[in-house]
Amino acid sequence: NFSFCFQLRRGEKMDANGSASGSPPTLGGYSRDQTHEPMQVGAAAESAHESPHQRGSPVDTQFVNQVSRLQSGAAAAISHPSVSLQGEAGESSSDWVANGPLMLSSDSLRRLQDGPARQCWQSFCEATEADKVLLVQVMLNSIARESLSFIAVGINKALKADFVAVLPEELSEKIFSFLSFSDLSKCALVSRAWNRVTMSDALLRSRYRKQIVMDPTFGEFVSKQCPTDDMGRKAQLSGFRPLYLSLRQSYQRLEENWRTGKCQPTSLICGGNGVYCIQYDDHKLLSGSRDCKIRVWDLATQRCTAIFSGHSGSVLCLQYDHEKIVSGSSDSTARVWELATGMCRAILPHHTDSVLHLRFRGTQLVTCSKDFRVILWKMDAPFAYTQDKILVGHTAAVNVVDLTEEFIVSASGDRTIRVWSPTTGDCLRTITGHTRGIACLHLRGNLVVTGSSDETVRLWNIETGEQIRSMRGHQGLVRCIRFSDKYIISGSYDNSIIVWSVATGEQLAQLQGHESRVFRVQFDAFKIISSSQDDTIRIWDFTPKE
Repeated sequence: NFSFCFQLRRGEKMDANGSASGSPPTLGGYSRDQTHEPMQVGAAAESAHESPHQRGSPVDTQFVNQVSRLQSGAAAAISHPSVSLQGEAGESSSDWVANGPLMLSSDSLRRLQDGPARQCWQSFCEATEADKVLLVQVMLNSIARESLSFIAVGINKALKADFVAVLPEELSEKIFSFLSFSDLSKCALVSRAWNRVTMSDALLRSRYRKQIVMDPTFGEFVSKQCPTDDMGRKAQLSGFRPLYLSLRQSYQRLEENWRTGKCQPTSLICGGNGVYCIQYDDHKLLSGSRDCKIRVWDLATQRCTAIFSGHSGSVLCLQYDHEKIVSGSSDSTARVWELATGMCRAILPHHTDSVLHLRFRGTQLVTCSKDFRVILWKMDAPFAYTQDKILVGHTAAVNVVDLTEEFIVSASGDRTIRVWSPTTGDCLRTITGHTRGIACLHLRGNLVVTGSSDETVRLWNIETGEQIRSMRGHQGLVRCIRFSDKYIISGSYDNSIIVWSVATGEQLAQLQGHESRVFRVQFDAFKIISSSQDDTIRIWDFTPKE
């Protein structure tokens, strides 16, 4: 009964029948007669300058009152040997203690089961929660300091909880959904329970949808590797988990190939004395050459399937959509072609020198020229454009132009970038920074990347005019440039192509293969396609090989 605890508090040892003997026990080599500071816990706290265990001192009055309360209250001694005490989920009390945070030895369990400590343990289990707390406070005040440290470790472990084991699986999945996939992979190694939740179909589907939004390149990769119908069929056959993990593994290998420049190059020989411009989609590629022709290529067979003739000078730029091609030439004209038939449907003659670049979007077309001018056109019919506005301001050849719904951006040999309103034609901002003429640019949102004769690549915010970073790596004029959320791809008169990180400006890889100046680059999640003065179109394929 609880008098057993009281006798332990006074430093007396119990014999096998529960009677007290006179010699003080030791715990962890620490004699009960030795002085130590008691724990200052609750009503059982004692003076920090007085040891309650010094022989000959009066018994602590507070302690006696507390033990009397325990003996007379609901926690009175229950020492009948037939009492059956249960832990959680129907376990016996000894099993429950054995599996607890202190991990009692088998000898300790035998003492608890058969020795005099059983009476105290049985009484403790039958007490109210409040009395249990009070009794623990009293007991802790009677234990040596090094033993308290051992108990503290167990208490700290007991206070920790595995939320996966405690919470409903849906809540655990919600918590894990905020982690990156690399962190999820680490969590999956913690235990079988964590692996089951972190690698569940529901959580991986959530992770997949989030990654599609956060990383458009991954979305492009998935759409080409595993179309929606095919993905649904595979998920039904084998489950979403193996499908997603396989896609992620392939995507990580693809990303590694981009970072290291590991690719498989192939070449198309054009026969046009130099390829100035290209554009491609999933099935075909169009090129414009020095021989005044536009060629259509089948990407699957890598064969030329059509040739459009009409310009009297080199085809310097082109763009196409599902029904038309618009091209610009050194013959000072832009032409509108019907894609299906190759018929020239309109000639736009308003420039007085070479049309160096053009872009169209919706019903608007913008062209730029060696004549220092930018012309904005509006589409009256599918193949008919009329001049809308002339944008004047540059003092040298306007080498490149691009447009979005909000802005027209042009760059010139006069070393400036100009931002125009497509509605009014007003120049909104002039951006300077390059030390020589600007040869190329690409506009996405409020960011524009430029390349120049000063051999640098620069990234700008066109709304503020701020230069975000400058990158140097080419040994010649930077002639062409494109960028995505992750990469900047630039081609140069040094015959090379460089892959840069948008986030850091770091040069990731340099691709060598062209034998002369690189005139154009375009790219997607899997490949870069480039054209050159060496009369070739090169396809740099980064797709990981099985």
